[in-house]
Amino acid sequence: MIIATLNKVRIRTFMFILICLIALGPGPYSFAQQPDANEPEDLFDMSIEELLDVQISVASKKSESLTEAPGVVSVVTHDEIELYGDRNLHQLMQRQPSVYTGHSFAYSDNLAAFRGDMSTHQERHTLILLNGRPIRESALGYSFPIYTAFPLMSLESVELIRGPGSVLYGTNAFTGVINLKSRPIPDQYEVSILGMGGSHEYYDTTVSIGGRSGELGYLTDIRAAGLDGYPYRFTDQYGVYGNENDFNMSISGTLHLEYHDLTFDLFAAEVDIFTMGVMPVWSNSHHESHNKRLFANLGYKIPLHERASLELNATYNLQEDILAGIGTRQVGTNTSDVLGEVTLFTNPLDELNFVLGFLQEYRANYKSDDNHFQSIPSYDYAPRGVYAQGDYKLNEVVKLIAGTQWNKAPLGDSDFVSRYGIILTPYEKWGLKLLRGEAFRGPMAVESDLYDPGFYT
Repeated sequence: MIIATLNKVRIRTFMFILICLIALGPGPYSFAQQPDANEPEDLFDMSIEELLDVQISVASKKSESLTEAPGVVSVVTHDEIELYGDRNLHQLMQRQPSVYTGHSFAYSDNLAAFRGDMSTHQERHTLILLNGRPIRESALGYSFPIYTAFPLMSLESVELIRGPGSVLYGTNAFTGVINLKSRPIPDQYEVSILGMGGSHEYYDTTVSIGGRSGELGYLTDIRAAGLDGYPYRFTDQYGVYGNENDFNMSISGTLHLEYHDLTFDLFAAEVDIFTMGVMPVWSNSHHESHNKRLFANLGYKIPLHERASLELNATYNLQEDILAGIGTRQVGTNTSDVLGEVTLFTNPLDELNFVLGFLQEYRANYKSDDNHFQSIPSYDYAPRGVYAQGDYKLNEVVKLIAGTQWNKAPLGDSDFVSRYGIILTPYEKWGLKLLRGEAFRGPMAVESDLYDPGFYT
């Protein structure tokens, strides 16, 4: 009954926001239409050469062809997402080669591991980016709000790196990186509405609005989705048999703004999912997790010279989470993380490129509601890093790549990681990449600061 009430309240909120956005949008209106069923998809129209020349940005923080990028990279395009009917990012990751997804009793749909490196309940070795900026919280290793609630219709593509990416992106880019790339802003005002429904009371509605007003370009997607879920049945360690639906409900949205050399990205989500909590026992009075997530990034690009530019980014990640605990109590964890980064891009010679950067992060948590147990005491950390990467194209066939990052972890330890390799492209349709890379991961607060003896006694 409570879930049904929440469902109705969120649908009403969603419809109110939808009506306001459409009413406030500038005219003239141009509603997006589905492509003609007789027209071939763009993917099938592309030649082999065009497919191999797909431009990506996740491997080197700059646009480059897929064949010459220093990494084992694959791209899932917007057309492919529509073709396969992916409902969320977790489902998209399930069908990728050498990617293993996880769904545990504690956190539903919280993992996507590369190269067989499946960790525990937390997302520890995969970093998720939105337009190259980390969506990362410092306490729990939660990614399920992104995997289950992110509006896929807002994306032009999903770029996947198999292997370490810590030289450029820092902690968590251990065995894989997922970059969510926003689709281009349309030149005229457009509105599109996509709705789906199915068994187990499944519903999924996304409203997309985009266009330009003078020099300002804007693109926003709002999504409301829910599922009663399949029956979750098992006998716990005390011999008690239980049965409850594996439900999830969410309302989420993205916003992408461009104004000259200034960009702004926003992702916000509120998610309710089924979970057994910290222990898989049916005697717990709560079997759900409530999570609020906010990501925002402000970026500014400064042209310094025809061969050099400076990029400034300020990234903010906030999370408020309530997790089912033992007995009648619930665990509350709130985090607030700020990341500042300065990056210099330069190509002093036609075939020589450098990326140099400095990043400073401030991680903290704050007290949850008095009714919720705070299992992680207050913390305040300031990790930082300095990185550099260069590539040089000797000729049409051989490209050299090398890079390193010095990093200082939250608890004060510091170290270097490096990458280097050779990329050979003797023919247009095939090539060879010989790459070596290292990675690092700083501890999350649940690993370094967890203190909850009073909660379990």
